[in-house]
Amino acid sequence: MASAFGVKLGSYPRDVLTRNMTMQMRAEMSEIDKNIYQLQRQLQTKKIDQAEYQDEVQSQINKKQKLLEEYGKKLN
Repeated sequence: MASAFGVKLGSYPRDVLTRNMTMQMRAEMSEIDKNIYQLQRQLQTKKIDQAEYQDEVQSQINKKQKLLEEYGKKLN
C-alpha cells in the first residue's frame, strides 16, 4: 500500500547509502565553493567591499563546517 504513494520500504546496502551521502555532500560543497568564487569576482569588480566579502565568505565557510559535521554524524 505504501509503495502506491511513492514510499520505498526496501532497505539499501550501507555502502550505497554512504556513496549517495558522499555524492550529495560533494555537490553541496561544490555549490559553496562556487558561491565563494562568485564573491571573489564581485570583490574584484567592486560590486562589494572587503568587509562584505569577508562576512559572506565566513558565512560560506561556516556552511561548509556544518555540512562536514552533519556528514560525520550520519556516518557514525
